[in-house]
Amino acid sequence: MKPDPTPEQHQEAEQKARAVLTAIGYTIDEKDAAERNQWKREVNLRATDGDKMLHVRAFSYDIGARMSFGVSYPRDARGQLSTHGIEYPSITCALTKTAEKITAEVKRRLLPAYEANLEKVRASNARSNAYQNAKTENARKIKGAELDDHERKSGAFRFYLDGTATGGGAIYGDCQAYDDSATINLHNLPVPLAAKILAFVRKEAKP
Repeated sequence: MKPDPTPEQHQEAEQKARAVLTAIGYTIDEKDAAERNQWKREVNLRATDGDKMLHVRAFSYDIGARMSFGVSYPRDARGQLSTHGIEYPSITCALTKTAEKITAEVKRRLLPAYEANLEKVRASNARSNAYQNAKTENARKIKGAELDDHERKSGAFRFYLDGTATGGGAIYGDCQAYDDSATINLHNLPVPLAAKILAFVRKEAKP
């Protein structure tokens, strides 16, 4: 079991981490820092620059008396990560180095790889958001009414219709919209109505 750093060691490492993050233009999440560093057993900071995020640790169980820098990527509008095949670069540096030297290491070894990957994630998020927006709008058009929160997220809705006018019971079903198509399931259709619907679809589908 690794020994905890002394208060002086913890303070020095945290000051270096803060200096590095400030030098590269990142803003530290102070509320998160207060929660994560209250026991002074390790340094743990999170900082952001727009949609970019870095994590800095020192004295943690897996790296000991070193400082590590890791990254996070932004999520799409649904809160999903589009990082399949994308690496999460990270580096470690000796705590004996000055803040200036650690900053130079971060700029040389971490940020270029992170920012190159970030462009790929942003592009993937944009495609995901465009698909989701189209799916939601198509579901709204088909339903002919506004969607609730669950329907907006899924692009799907259920329906229940009074079928007495058609000579049968209730007609029910569901619809799943996509960006350029939709699937509709209908249940309990009277045979004459089912024939009319299929005839209409056949007519519309003819080249």
